[in-house]
Amino acid sequence: MKKIILIILFTSSYGAGFAQTPPFRVRLYHETEPVYFTLEQTSADIEGYDGDEIIVEAVPSPPESIPAAAAGLKQIAVPGNTKEDLNIRPRMQDDNAAMRISIPPGNYRHLLIKVPRTALVFVHILNNYVDGNIKATNVNSIQIEGIVQFVDVSNVTNFVIEVGENWRGMRGNGKVTVSNIRWTDAPVIVNDASKHRTCIIQTNNSDVVLSVADDSKTNIVFSSMYSQTYTNLNTDAINSPESDVREFKRILGGTPLRLQTLKLGGGGVNTIIGSTYGNVFIKKQE
Repeated sequence: MKKIILIILFTSSYGAGFAQTPPFRVRLYHETEPVYFTLEQTSADIEGYDGDEIIVEAVPSPPESIPAAAAGLKQIAVPGNTKEDLNIRPRMQDDNAAMRISIPPGNYRHLLIKVPRTALVFVHILNNYVDGNIKATNVNSIQIEGIVQFVDVSNVTNFVIEVGENWRGMRGNGKVTVSNIRWTDAPVIVNDASKHRTCIIQTNNSDVVLSVADDSKTNIVFSSMYSQTYTNLNTDAINSPESDVREFKRILGGTPLRLQTLKLGGGGVNTIIGSTYGNVFIKKQE
């Protein structure tokens, strides 16, 4: 039976003007239970740590500078929440299959979300603002989808990034950066069941920067349909075999143009990159 828990009120603190109340905390009882976050009008840093709780807190924005055009003018106060009010009001639903945490808009632009290092994290972004970003590091598996301009993922074993597609909204000049991946072809374990592992980056307008070592155990299957792909790896790209073409179509749909494959470290888990207008940069890991 599903349990619906309304989290009443949590505030974060910054300086003497903020209330010193604790962030939202909830225990993750099973390490293979996925955690779904729905975020709206906020950026977020998602960090894995050595613990068994999920911790969410609002991060205060730095002081805003006065626009040059406002010199000599008086600001008109608009009724509403003050900057000191950093309340977050998560809504949580937990059942036998997943934990779901929805965080509606508030008087903040950034969240710090800490999760256990072994967590399987899914992030869905609604109506993200211009220059919004999601950064995820030190977690087991991360999946990010929705409208977000900048994504930075590092030190994970599995990633799925699907951002800025036509039906979700289009943002120019975005970037998806992926680095320091712990490559493995072992299946992903979700609720104690084995799931096929495929790493995915799909975007419309954003550039993609993937950093890998020459001996990484992965096949990079990529198509930058109306843009360019660049690399400094010591491996030549080949025309993708039919098995890679089928895998690309199954996951991303459509008929890919200029589909090619880089086989690294003798091959391994497939990493599929589909970028329509953004350039793709496949670089040596520094």
